[in-house]
Amino acid sequence: MQKSDLLNNTRKDRMPPLMVDEVLLLVDTYFQLKKVSSPTDRKELIVELSKAMRQLPFYPEFQDNPEFRSIAGMQMCIANVGYCDPENSSKFGHGSKLQKRVFDEYIEKQDVLHSISKAIIRISREQFYIDYSYSDCIFGMLLPSYHCYLERTNKVVYTVKKTLEFQRKDCSVCGSEVNKLFPGFDLMEIHIDVPLCDCVKPDVISPSTISFVCPTCHKAAHSKIEFFRISELKKKMGRTCDV
Repeated sequence: MQKSDLLNNTRKDRMPPLMVDEVLLLVDTYFQLKKVSSPTDRKELIVELSKAMRQLPFYPEFQDNPEFRSIAGMQMCIANVGYCDPENSSKFGHGSKLQKRVFDEYIEKQDVLHSISKAIIRISREQFYIDYSYSDCIFGMLLPSYHCYLERTNKVVYTVKKTLEFQRKDCSVCGSEVNKLFPGFDLMEIHIDVPLCDCVKPDVISPSTISFVCPTCHKAAHSKIEFFRISELKKKMGRTCDV
């Protein structure tokens, strides 16, 4: 689904629907709120959520509207997330299917969600193409889009790709030699082999973190947050040794 499709279904007198990255921040804040009791600390978390939501790049046309992702609006959204929580005795609100999906995915992995949320906020003001094909991705659109952006534009990636001594003819995951199957075509692709959330850190990319993969394995590597690590993808495929 494209952003335009979402906005076309939004009434002009209402705020636009929450994107998956926004829901990730929202559910993460809900989990953080459960860990604090001070009213001051709780208010600060919601204020920070509102600030983070407003700086995300999805709806720049709404950012001058004081009601857009306001503190009061975030409080209501927090109540909606609480509706998804079986431990929450108050059932005020109505959690969406997406909120329930994110809540269920990360209820036992709250540290992972917190890392994802911090990484999303960190890159929220960077300029890069947002790939809306990730709109239903459980780890959001921004992080995989940014990862793909770095695979195309990072200087270290470019240098490694152009340095023949680092070139591999076989896929680092499955071992296939796709260039032999299609002579004259350079089908091998670059994958940055670091945890998805670490891509936002300066200088994390080095020649040792760059792998050459076939298009199929590259797509698989981008399909789950754990598969961004080549070692984890190889385990999934039953290939525990280097190829």
